[in-house]
Amino acid sequence: SDVCSSDLGLWWVVVACGSNGVIADATIDCTATRYVLKVEAEAACAARCGASPDSCLVPHAGVSCNDATCCASTCAVQPRCCDTGWDADCAIAAASICGAPAPFNDACASATSVIVGSTPFSLLGATLDGPTVTGCGSAATSTDVWFAWVPTTNGETEISTCGSGFDTRLQVFRGGCGAARTSVACNDDSAFCSPSTKASRLSFIAECGVEYLIRVGGVAGATGFGTLVVGEPNGFPCCRTDLDGSAEVDVGDIMLVLLDFGPCFACSSDIDGSGTVDLGDVAMVLLDFGPCS
Repeated sequence: SDVCSSDLGLWWVVVACGSNGVIADATIDCTATRYVLKVEAEAACAARCGASPDSCLVPHAGVSCNDATCCASTCAVQPRCCDTGWDADCAIAAASICGAPAPFNDACASATSVIVGSTPFSLLGATLDGPTVTGCGSAATSTDVWFAWVPTTNGETEISTCGSGFDTRLQVFRGGCGAARTSVACNDDSAFCSPSTKASRLSFIAECGVEYLIRVGGVAGATGFGTLVVGEPNGFPCCRTDLDGSAEVDVGDIMLVLLDFGPCFACSSDIDGSGTVDLGDVAMVLLDFGPCS
C-alpha cells in the first residue's frame, strides 16, 4: 500500500515484478518469486503549503506559509523552505516569484517615525524614491525605504544597518522631502559592521528639534531584511528654544531669532512653525529662559 509520512515526506510504493504494476490495497497475488520495494520522495506528500498561518513574505520558524500557491512555487525553487524552515532567503524568493506589496514607508513623504533604538525594516516590494547615486559608493541604489527622526539631544550620533543580511546604503537628509532636501551624511560599506561589511554605518552632529530623514537603500538590486539602529547623541538635552545648542536658553538665542526676523521657511528660529520668525517666537524664547531640563 502507499503510505504518506508527514515527517519524512516519503511515498512508499510496492511494485510487483511480474506485472510491472503498482499494488495498492489489493492482496498481492503473483507468480513472481520476489518483489521490489520502490521508495520515492514526493514533495507534495505532506501537503504543507497553505497550512501555516505565517506570511510567505516574512521569515518564520515553521515550514511553508499561508499562501498555498506562492508556497508551492517557492518550494519548487527552494525545497528546504517546506522542509527545514522559512528563513529570510525563502521570504526573498517568495517576493521575487509571487510579488510583494510596497512597504508603508516606501516613499519619503510616508517616512516611518523612529526614536533612539532599533527598528526592523524590509526592502521587499520597495521602489526607488531618491537619487540613484548618492555620493557614497559607485553602484546605483535600486530601492529604498524612509524613516524620520527628531533628536531630543544635541551632539554626535551614529546610525547603522549593521547586521543586515544584504548590501545596504544609508543616507541622512534634512530639509524635508522636496527640493530643499540636503544630504547630511552617507555611507555604503562600513568596516565597522564587520563581519557583514556590506552593511552601513555613519555619524553626524545632530541638532535638537530638527527632523532628519533617514534613507535605507539596497545597492545594485540587493534586497532583504535588516535593523536600523539610531544612537543617542552625546551632547546636551534639547530645548526647542535653545537655538545655539548651549543647553541653556539665553540672550544668544534671542539674538538668533532677531537675526532671522521675517519670512523663514523651515528654519530653526521659526519655533512656532508659522513660516515667519516674529514676536511669537521671541516670546517662546523668553518663556523658556534658563537652563534646559
